[in-house]
Amino acid sequence: VVFLKGNSQELGSDRLSDLMELMKRGRVGAEGEIKEGLIARKGYDSFILEWKEKDLFAPVSFKYSLALPGTTFIPELSLELKGELLSKDEYLFRKQEVSDNFQAFFDWEKLSFPLMVRNRCSGDRFKPLGMMGSKKIKKLFIDEKVPLEERSYVPLIDSPEGIIWVVGYRQSELGKIEEKTKKI
Repeated sequence: VVFLKGNSQELGSDRLSDLMELMKRGRVGAEGEIKEGLIARKGYDSFILEWKEKDLFAPVSFKYSLALPGTTFIPELSLELKGELLSKDEYLFRKQEVSDNFQAFFDWEKLSFPLMVRNRCSGDRFKPLGMMGSKKIKKLFIDEKVPLEERSYVPLIDSPEGIIWVVGYRQSELGKIEEKTKKI
């Protein structure tokens, strides 16, 4: 294999064998440098060749107070989160239209304030809706096959009692809606 960026370089048979081994048996996220910034990286269902630029996937860090009701803009993600107060009837109507994990509903009276939107921190845990006990956010990301370089970009909605929603993935037992819930 010959590369034509800058000076031509050949990829030796030993290096090619190493890359084939990485593709077959490497763990997800494992990388191998091919030459001067060109890397091969194993994904969950893929093998990616890319030019790696410095800090291309540098983790972002953000934390904002969530405006409720209202809109909160997260500039690091170019994302807008909207919070509304609903009656039980409005909730029952809207719930029928929800088909993904990018909308969540909570019992307003069970929540602790202030609610914050932030990215993950080492050791984060939450109590997934419908599960006994807690689960590490890292384990959720592994189970959901979220690529390593995307994990710092997933917003978490956090209360003083703990994480209530991993946006796009799972809701928590905290703030769970029940029959007696009135404000959502």
